[in-house]
Amino acid sequence: MKDKATHISRHNGSPGENLWPITPSDDADLAFVTRGLYVGGDGDLMVIPWNGGELGDPVPIVGVLAGSLLPFRVARVLATGTTATNIVGID
Repeated sequence: MKDKATHISRHNGSPGENLWPITPSDDADLAFVTRGLYVGGDGDLMVIPWNGGELGDPVPIVGVLAGSLLPFRVARVLATGTTATNIVGID
């Protein structure tokens, strides 16, 4: 399959290339820091942001609607405080 975008350099503003399902966990960081999140089911998220090479403090994101794309770099989606479902990491 041809990819007409191969000449475009990858940067934070470019579309994500990798997607993976996220299972919220209070103990385990994600395999990769995200460039964004997709939320398939309404609810709240509790995330630990990635702040320039180090973990930030947990941050609640309240009232996320199904189908939302969130442009956040996160290292972990916590189980405690997360009620949103069908979360997909984007990188």
